[in-house]
Amino acid sequence: MHSPGKAAPGVTRHPFLSQQSFPRLWTLFQYLIGGLNDKRELFCNLTTGARNILEVGCSVGLLADPLKGKRGVNYTGIDIDQGAIDLAKKRHQSSPNVSFTCEHLVDFAAHARQMFDVAVFAAVLHHVDDDASCRMLDAVRQVVEAGGKIVAFDPLPPRESDGRFVRVFVRTFEQGAFLRTEESSARLVSRNGKYPLAATNVIPMHGTAFGFPVCEYLVSLEVRIPPAPRRTRPCGQGLPPTSPR
Repeated sequence: MHSPGKAAPGVTRHPFLSQQSFPRLWTLFQYLIGGLNDKRELFCNLTTGARNILEVGCSVGLLADPLKGKRGVNYTGIDIDQGAIDLAKKRHQSSPNVSFTCEHLVDFAAHARQMFDVAVFAAVLHHVDDDASCRMLDAVRQVVEAGGKIVAFDPLPPRESDGRFVRVFVRTFEQGAFLRTEESSARLVSRNGKYPLAATNVIPMHGTAFGFPVCEYLVSLEVRIPPAPRRTRPCGQGLPPTSPR
């Protein structure tokens, strides 16, 4: 177990196999052994019923694929990697309901032109330290409408109960320097209880499209934004006048 905000011990990062260095090769890796099918299914489940969806750290837009042309649903993806955003735009150029922008979340939230039902951090927070994660979580609350939700899912560090394949996979391929336990992730996303969690789940992720093997476990956390308070009339206001006696 490691302290939140510090690099997870034993994790080997591969900068040569990253979206920044080789976005197309990284994309192929996601299809082959990156658990893309399970991530897409989780993403769709977390955003079911939403009209306006924001994905923070969208990379090349792989999770947006099932939303192409979906009526009544608008997806916006943001990322700070211009190369990944350029590829995402090219991949979705025929999908008018899917859009991408290269921008930092804090800047995006400061001048957002719309509000969102759901904002998703899909395997993003384990790439940034606690302070940066908190700034992002606070910023995204500015663009999620009342009654909406913020969800985040990230891989867990290997546990003693995990099989050998899981432990080897995470230590070999996981690039995130800030893997957190379920408990530390919950404290982070809830901001130590400032934003109460509505749901927490641990989900096995299969490395291939064939449903085998389980290569790592994800923790999924959900924060609900309270609905706007109902307006009530002051006592007596708007009532019909009483008849004179």
